[in-house]
Amino acid sequence: MKILYISRRFYPNIKGGGEVSAFYIAKAAKKKGNKIYVCTFKENEGFFKEVIEDIEIYRFPIKNLQFKSLSSLEFMYLSMLSKTSKIIKKINPDVIHLLNFESIPLASIYYKIIHKKKIVATVNGPNFGCFTGNGLDYKKNICINCILHKRLLCSLNKWGIIKGFIAYIYSIWYINLLKLSYSFIDKFFVVSNAMVPLINNMKVSKKKISVMYNPIEKKEKIKTNLKEKLGIKNKKVILYVGRIVKEKGIQYTLRSMKYLDNCVFIIVGKKERYYNELVKLRKNLKLEDKVIFVGFIDSKNLIKYYSIADCGVLIVDIYESLSRMLVEMYSLNIPLVINDIGGNLEFVDNKKLGILVENKNPKHVSNKIKIALNLNTDNKINNKFSISRFNQKLLKEYNNLF
Repeated sequence: MKILYISRRFYPNIKGGGEVSAFYIAKAAKKKGNKIYVCTFKENEGFFKEVIEDIEIYRFPIKNLQFKSLSSLEFMYLSMLSKTSKIIKKINPDVIHLLNFESIPLASIYYKIIHKKKIVATVNGPNFGCFTGNGLDYKKNICINCILHKRLLCSLNKWGIIKGFIAYIYSIWYINLLKLSYSFIDKFFVVSNAMVPLINNMKVSKKKISVMYNPIEKKEKIKTNLKEKLGIKNKKVILYVGRIVKEKGIQYTLRSMKYLDNCVFIIVGKKERYYNELVKLRKNLKLEDKVIFVGFIDSKNLIKYYSIADCGVLIVDIYESLSRMLVEMYSLNIPLVINDIGGNLEFVDNKKLGILVENKNPKHVSNKIKIALNLNTDNKINNKFSISRFNQKLLKEYNNLF
């Protein structure tokens, strides 16, 4: 079978967990002898073709949009559609698999009508059905059904009165565009059960939705002198890996460090956006010796940080579908401290590999971290994220399209 994957970004051009998962998905399909192609896009570079692990990758240039919440998005969608159509004509794939949100609007309609291809899409996050993007409403309550009157309040709360009202007017067209685009897709793969109602609320039949946990290659912790390099040889390591934004809740763990002895909180992520606020918070709380920002670390070297981690934390303020960081740590038997939102609890057995926080009070969080640091997690995981299991289900789903 010839399968064309279309993704806004693709390895090694990684912004978040979605791009890492996209690479694993393509590799999983490759293992059974399928011919795999990828169309992807990158700012400020010309077109080029390359091969990574026998996967043919076509990288197209794309403009970096500044106003991503308004109609400039459509220009990006049309640009992606135009460029990928040339590859579709060239390779004539059996299946087109759209690997992220930006690959779907407008394109799915065109691919189905003009190219008459079977189309599937992987859903990674709440922006598939939440106009403001976080799966939370203006009151910070879980909201996965983007109804019209509430959307106005959400838009005003996020962007202010003038820009928020303009965004709301635009959203009427935009949400209907998404619903129309989704109707041309033959199958949706969602990365957690938490995503099913969100897609269903966008008028997608449950018969067209299948839960497909993102796969991961089995890894083992490695020996590393990273602790010595960081000057934390005899300390317990609490680890966060991901985007440094307020919604990811890094501040809750940072505040809890005041109540944790002989521990250090390592934050892995690009130093942008919310980073400066966290640095100020660290200084105000006098936690410079207990909180370390190491910046962006490429996926190949992340294993060093996972190998020294005694505990992972993700206490979010958004509707997290299924964090790549948690999947990685889960596969390495690293105990986790999480809150009950989105898909977090789908792979964490409380008091076996994960500890649940009921609120974000620093003392409460620190107590939960202490429990996690003392967990014995040997041989507590199963293989629900294995590439072999994913591959079997993926190929079955592909075959069922015909």
